[in-house]
Amino acid sequence: MVFSLSHLKAAIWQALNHYAYRDAVFLAERLYAEVHSEEALFLLATCYYRSGKAYKAYRLLKGHSCTTPQCKYLLAKCCVDLSNRVKTLDCQCCEPCNPFKPLVF
Repeated sequence: MVFSLSHLKAAIWQALNHYAYRDAVFLAERLYAEVHSEEALFLLATCYYRSGKAYKAYRLLKGHSCTTPQCKYLLAKCCVDLSNRVKTLDCQCCEPCNPFKPLVF
C-alpha cells in the first residue's frame, strides 16, 4: 500500500492528538528523512517537543535555518522551557542560546 505525504502528515497529527508520541516521532522521522522541508522539520520538532524531548527539538531547529514563524516560535518555546532566563528574542535564530549556562543574579 502506498501512502501519500498528506496521509502521512495526517497520521502524525492524529498520533499527536491521541498522545501516541512514540508513533508520531517514528512517522515524523521517516517523513523528514524523505522530505527535507520546513513543514517536515516543524512536524518532527513538534513531535519531539510534545513527547518531552524539548532539547532534541531545540537541537533540530537550531541546526537548520528557521524561516517560518511556526519554527521560530517552537524554537523560542524550547529555549524558554530549557532555561527560564532566556528571552524570546535570544532564540529567534540570531544568537546562540545556551540552556545550561548558570544564572547570574
